[in-house]
Amino acid sequence: MDKTLYRNPHFMIYLTGIFISGLGSKLTTIALADKIFSLTGSGTYITLVYLLQGLPALFFGLFAGHLVDRHSKKAVFIMINGALALFSALLAMADHTLILFAVVFLIGMADAFYSPVSTALLPLLVGRKQLASANGLKISVIGVNMIIGYAIAGLFVGFWGHTLPFIVDSFSYLFISCSAFFLKLSAVHPEDVPENKGHFKESLMFIKNQPVIRRLFLIDLLTQFIIALQIPLTYIFVSEYLGGKNVMADRTGILFSAAGAGMALGGLFLKKFAQRNKLRLLSHALIFDSIFVFAFTLNRFFPATILIYGAMGVIGAFMGSLLETAVQENTPQQMIGRVSGFIHSIADPVSILSLLIGSLLVQFINVQWIFLICALAECVTGIYFTLRKGVTLQSRK
Repeated sequence: MDKTLYRNPHFMIYLTGIFISGLGSKLTTIALADKIFSLTGSGTYITLVYLLQGLPALFFGLFAGHLVDRHSKKAVFIMINGALALFSALLAMADHTLILFAVVFLIGMADAFYSPVSTALLPLLVGRKQLASANGLKISVIGVNMIIGYAIAGLFVGFWGHTLPFIVDSFSYLFISCSAFFLKLSAVHPEDVPENKGHFKESLMFIKNQPVIRRLFLIDLLTQFIIALQIPLTYIFVSEYLGGKNVMADRTGILFSAAGAGMALGGLFLKKFAQRNKLRLLSHALIFDSIFVFAFTLNRFFPATILIYGAMGVIGAFMGSLLETAVQENTPQQMIGRVSGFIHSIADPVSILSLLIGSLLVQFINVQWIFLICALAECVTGIYFTLRKGVTLQSRK
């Protein structure tokens, strides 16, 4: 890991914001599910919340990225965090299901801006040679959040109910918004030009004509679909093959914590591969992940399953860091927001759709076979991109 990153106060403000907002988001996730269930008594409405939060990315993702590219990234970052602070406070005050759904939709709209502005902001905080390390450290912080966030959130909601967590989350976003005023941005790419005033057509044509971005998009789409499909099915798999319903919640929580530990570790590896062909690395990572998914599916010894799930977390973090770094390196600075917005506008709704598909498939197909099909899809895709030649993911000169 590049130690100079720790001496960059502006990057550390950004990273601290990622950590604090991550903890706050975990509080809101648990508190929102608890509040909706207390109001409706139905778990179906909780699924509807995930849909409402993901849909805005589909409709506003590219538009959000376009606005991010046209305006100050710092200003957009401050405003989005301020808006999220307001929406979290509204969740605390809402006392009707329809009002909750409306606020969740607004949060989804803000999230549609958050991904492209966060991706576009990072290259203005660190040097190009530090992007891989910075993204790796960012994903490691997200992994740490996975380990401790849900545990803290569960205890918090259990002791203080679902109102106070929303208030805490609101203050976390407010803290980030205020801290962002002190960020100092510097253009790190020699090809940087003033903000592009072009139209959406220009953005779409750029994505269409860039084989690098197209392949990144396809790989990201597949991994998002498979990972989202596996998360809810893990509960069922543990119940059927790794101890039964009595230990399902505890053991699934342990597995997700292991994945978080793997993410925290995996993000630190990216620096060692920063100069390698990233498309080939992504392809190899898909193949390795498929092997671990196969092992997870066939194993019945829970301690070994913990190690396997942790390894899957390492690979997931490595792939996530690679994808974000590759987008930042292969896209002109003035178009990063639009490219990131386009990718998230498709990938995020696909993740939510995957949750629904998984819930339906398990009614007709044994959960073990679903995992095996996912592993096979990853393996075939990884081999395909490994054997295919002609395009490499290299940094723009």
